Amino acid sequence: MSQLALHQLSAFDAQFLAETDTTLAHYTGITIVAPAPDGSTVTRDAIIARVQQRIGLLTPLRWKLHTVPLGLDHPVFVEVDPDVPAHVQEITLDAPGDERQLGAAVASILEVQLPRDRPLWRIDLVHGLADGRSAILTTLHHAAADGVAAAHIFGTLMVDHDAPVRPARRAALVPRRRELLARGTRGLLLHPVRGTRAGLKVLPHLDQSPSLRSIPGVPQVAGAARTAGRLAAWATGGPVSARPTVVAAPRTRINGPLSSRRIVAFGRVPVQVVKDLKNAHGVTFNDVVVAGVSGGLRRRLEATGGVPDAPLVAFVPTSVRGTTAAGGFGNAISSFVVPIPTHLEEPDRRIGFARRAMVAAKERHRAIPTSLLADTNGLIPPPLFGAVAGVAMKLMDSGQVAPPVNLTISNVPGPPVQITAFGREVVGQYPASLIFGGVGLNVTVVSYADALEIGMVGDRELLPDLWELVEDVREEFAALHAAIS
Repeated sequence: MSQLALHQLSAFDAQFLAETDTTLAHYTGITIVAPAPDGSTVTRDAIIARVQQRIGLLTPLRWKLHTVPLGLDHPVFVEVDPDVPAHVQEITLDAPGDERQLGAAVASILEVQLPRDRPLWRIDLVHGLADGRSAILTTLHHAAADGVAAAHIFGTLMVDHDAPVRPARRAALVPRRRELLARGTRGLLLHPVRGTRAGLKVLPHLDQSPSLRSIPGVPQVAGAARTAGRLAAWATGGPVSARPTVVAAPRTRINGPLSSRRIVAFGRVPVQVVKDLKNAHGVTFNDVVVAGVSGGLRRRLEATGGVPDAPLVAFVPTSVRGTTAAGGFGNAISSFVVPIPTHLEEPDRRIGFARRAMVAAKERHRAIPTSLLADTNGLIPPPLFGAVAGVAMKLMDSGQVAPPVNLTISNVPGPPVQITAFGREVVGQYPASLIFGGVGLNVTVVSYADALEIGMVGDRELLPDLWELVEDVREEFAALHAAIS
């Protein structure tokens, strides 16, 4: 086994492998580049050469999935020397080559499972965009990299620099069955200890896990565990924690059983607009993002059937990545479950509500283990994990239970300056992330140079008007800015 480089998936990584026909777990970074001064565009050969040159820096692009015999433990990634040309494809759009056509191309990628017999990534070079532009679509699987890790991968692949990088090459060795079986047996024997330790940490907070909080019985278990903890603290004279405010997601048209179809839309807002609002209201950059998205979503719901009286609830992932988190890859995520001000008519009240909600969420977050999402999955013995995760996913996606949250809102930092890729100016960087059971909308923003790049992914059946929602969000930011000007 010493000849092999193995990476053991955590329970949190492994949950993203529990895919269904309607819930896949890969995502795409959209990089739009201008033509070169001579009018030439990026070529497939140039992308292949770039990946081959830099793949030594990008471990997840060399990870091939292997299962452990009898499912005794979570799968492992084995480092291989991938066939890079097989991962790089070309697409040519028909005229006029506009953003909606590009969004449709991205959606088609998100609708098809990445092949499991090779490393879990692909790159698509898109020709035919208006004004001679091209797009490079880099797709990764969430089991191998979270959003922060993906930003590093995208940057390493795309950004031009002069330093040559020697590729890391490994023979494509297959781990021997008996060695994987031995690893799995050891892990299974240790699971009762690990599971008990994890359970003691996470039981009081199970209703803060987006994948569990809507499952019948989970809120009651979490509430009972919190009550027991407060009684124990009172009996021993220790500090008694306050009762947390539990927020419930109302039913909306963006929540329901997912289809296998996706829609991708994107747009931008000047970063200076967000900064001006932050300074004028004395709030954070992220508070303004949440308020702007909430206001845009309120506009869309008003135009298409009504706004719930209660605030919508967002899943807001946050990185807890440290130097030991899978060498900088894999998943190192915690999260906030946050009410957002879709129920308020006045824009300035929405900003104030967003600020208070984020402060309260951060206060709750301090009492929650940063490893909550990983520890929650770690409660389940690996031989049962796939089946349990599949049942939970189908239940959330059935429409028979309340939505765990209404949408995902994520804010990922990007390059603060203009960059070039393949000798050409990068004129847009948009994220297209994933949606999960019962939650039909993901809004991810990336700051790039002087723009806030907004990428949205939705279920096509639930949100056929996603491009209109992007425009609603843009109009909301403009209206907020006009009010302080």
